[in-house]
Amino acid sequence: MIAARRGLRNGGLNICYMNSVLQGLAAVPSFRSYVGEVVGESVRRGDQGGLAAQLNTILENSVSLQDCDASSLLSYSGALQRAFPLWQQHDAGEFFSLLMDALKPAKHKARRSYVPLWNFESKAVQWNAEVRTRFLGGVSRFGTATAAAAAATAKTPVFFSRQQQQRLKNPFLGHEAHSPIRCPECGPLSDAKYTAFVHLILDIRPGDNLTDSLRRYTKTVSVRDYQCVNCSARAGEPVEITIKKRTLLGQMPKALCLQLKLAGGDAFKIDAFVKFPLVLDLAPFSVSSNAADFFGSAGSVYPSPPVSLTSSVSFDSKPLDPDLEDMMRQLGGGARRSLSLVGGASEYHDMHDVDPMERSVSPGLPKEEPYQLCAVVVHLGMGVGAGHFICYRKYRGGWVCANDEKVFAVDEDRVLSSHVYMLFYEKI
Repeated sequence: MIAARRGLRNGGLNICYMNSVLQGLAAVPSFRSYVGEVVGESVRRGDQGGLAAQLNTILENSVSLQDCDASSLLSYSGALQRAFPLWQQHDAGEFFSLLMDALKPAKHKARRSYVPLWNFESKAVQWNAEVRTRFLGGVSRFGTATAAAAAATAKTPVFFSRQQQQRLKNPFLGHEAHSPIRCPECGPLSDAKYTAFVHLILDIRPGDNLTDSLRRYTKTVSVRDYQCVNCSARAGEPVEITIKKRTLLGQMPKALCLQLKLAGGDAFKIDAFVKFPLVLDLAPFSVSSNAADFFGSAGSVYPSPPVSLTSSVSFDSKPLDPDLEDMMRQLGGGARRSLSLVGGASEYHDMHDVDPMERSVSPGLPKEEPYQLCAVVVHLGMGVGAGHFICYRKYRGGWVCANDEKVFAVDEDRVLSSHVYMLFYEKI
């Protein structure tokens, strides 16, 4: 029997969005391990841990369903404190995105070269004037003890060497692979590229199941009126063509967060039931299973494993991520690689040491392992601008509903029949 008050307190602060996400993260073992390792590394370096240490404490309490106040987490990050003022309605998906972003260590400005813990440009917040006004308009209030503790750690930057970053990798970090662009007349125009993600945002439609949404996300699309540089140069005038593009999962994360687009027009909520499985197989949506279609009939080199550097660089050394290195080898990689930063987003290009027309995709591509459901976040309410968030999560072989302070056992059918907003999976 679960006690009536064993969750994360709300206390009228309107932090159900935060409590539901933290309960979901507490149900993902690989993420808890990651946060614990970051804290341990910080302590060994003489740091107090800051945001990661406070998050680790909250997760430990949530795992054992101990009563806890999570609002103090905001005071350990200026970005979170500005973005999520208390007593206001906020979005659980946006909190997850900014929390992952806040966990990145600060950029190192000393003479020694360091790189960020992982490369992720948050798409949830565009820092335009409107968003700045909204975020900076509210002021959060915290107790004196909490504020003092936060002030003591907030000014202490956490830096990790490249070797430490290889070991301390956020399990939600994965990479999408964007297909090469080919002209039907003159051939390849660009190579495949990577972009990092920590969650995937999927469109939903009435009658959908989760695989339908993933299938639409990764389907091949045609783009008209694309100007071919090569054909235009030969013709001496702009030449527009139709190209095909496709986005697939290039490197699978250890933990997976899926967010469904619930917002319709005029702030209406799309209240559609999306059927989702307890075990999700991502193999059909990976480059590994769609290499021939992804690279085209002529073949191509698998894109370089993404790395996060502070400036453009070319290198011939072994990539940082051994999983991507293995996949690239199986797909015919081994070319010289370069990275360039364009408009704040990272693009990864292959610099071919042989004619790409002579390359082909190797057979025997690896299959991705399935993912098991750990937790789901549900939004209650008719509109997207208000409502209440709760979380269904795994607990000791069963399921519980975490509704702020209240936590009670539920059966599996109740979880699978819920109108989910976010889903947390972990690779089996």
